[in-house]
Order: sequence, then C-alpha cells, then structure tokens
Amino acid sequence: MTETDGIGVSWVDHVTLLTTDDPSAAAPAAAIAAGGPVLFVRDGRLDPRVRDEILRLLQRPHGFRHGTVDIVGTATDVPESIESELRAVDLRVRRFEPGSAASAA
Repeated sequence: MTETDGIGVSWVDHVTLLTTDDPSAAAPAAAIAAGGPVLFVRDGRLDPRVRDEILRLLQRPHGFRHGTVDIVGTATDVPESIESELRAVDLRVRRFEPGSAASAA
C-alpha cells in the first residue's frame, strides 16, 4: 500500500530486498513485493544509499515507522548482519527462501 503527501512524497508499508547475485530470487521477490519497491544488496552488503532509501520509503510523517522489509534470499546471499542493521532502526524484517517465497506471497 502506498501513501502520498501533498507534495508527492510516497511512503509504503513494505520493501522487498534481494541480492544481485541470485537471479532465481527475482521472480519470487516480485511476487512478495506485490507491486511495491524492490531494492538490492550487492556483494553481501547493504549500500548506505539503499538503507537510506528503505528508511525514506518506510518513514511516515512525525517519525513513525511501521514498515516491513521482506528479504528474499539465503543468509549467504543477504547476510544476517543486514537483518540486524534493519532491526536496529526498529524495522520488522522477514526472510523468505527463494524457492518457497512465491508460495508465501
């Protein structure tokens, strides 16, 4: 679900994150995203610009965060340190294995 304020700034309730290293995760990630934003991890690390975009997309006016980051990928592809980093800023994080993610959507 997307919301927009009066000046065109959009917020969403969830963001999907996957690695650029596993092409098999793309289709399941699209199913999980359900039309929402899909962002990428490269080389097992969360680029600060991607982290900032996640926070921007999930940030509501007055600082409230109610969003979820759905990770599609194994802990090898998207390390648990990324989950920890996202949880440290009070985001809900769910992980889906690429092979079973589409059925969870």
